[in-house]
Order: sequence, then C-alpha cells, then structure tokens
Amino acid sequence: MADDATGGEALSFQVSRPGLAFEVKADLAARRATVQQQAYNVWGLVNTLHTFGGVRANDRVNVRDWPLTTIWVLSMDALAGGPGADGVEQLRDVVSAGGKATRGGVALVLGVASCGLFVVGVRWLT
Repeated sequence: MADDATGGEALSFQVSRPGLAFEVKADLAARRATVQQQAYNVWGLVNTLHTFGGVRANDRVNVRDWPLTTIWVLSMDALAGGPGADGVEQLRDVVSAGGKATRGGVALVLGVASCGLFVVGVRWLT
C-alpha cells in the first residue's frame, strides 16, 4: 500500500507462512525499511487459520470489498460447525444405544484419533 502522509512514498506489506509472519515497512524517500517478525505457536496458528477472513478486524484502511471473500468467510463458518454438531450427535447415539453401537463407537474413536493426528501434524509444520 502506498502512503504519502510522511511527505514521501511509503510501502508496507506482510509475508507469512504457517507459524511465521514478517511485516515490512519501507520509507522509499528516506531509503529505510523495517522488518518485524512474528512467530506463532501451534494454537496461534490454528486460531489464525480458523478466524482470518482476508482482512484484519482492526484495519481501517483495507476493507473486505470483494463479495466472494464474504461468501468464503460465511461458508467456512458454516462448515466449521458441521463436524462439531456431527460429533455431538454421534456421541449421543453411542450413549443412547448402549452396547449395540459398536460401529458408532469405532467411528467416534477414529474421528477423535484423526483430529488428534491433525493437531500433531500442525506441530510438524511449525
């Protein structure tokens, strides 16, 4: 983004990868640049992946002005609720069926195990 508030040209942008982000701010007229590095732990990474919708909430300059971005955010919110609701329903079915629900119990255990593997896998990325 270019800015002329300081009397010269300014440029700022952010570069990130899972677990690490760099914010670069440059004053082109003064030929100076600053780089800030932020490291995310696993839970910060998971939080960012589940809450970032394309524009930071406190960013007054950039706004979500593309309708597809809004549709994407709403779709991801709706999809995020599905597995949780399904897991609660599966647990209710297993408990209410007593010992007759071995397939349901196996599915529940496999679902919890696969979720655990995902969380451990995210650690390997950072």
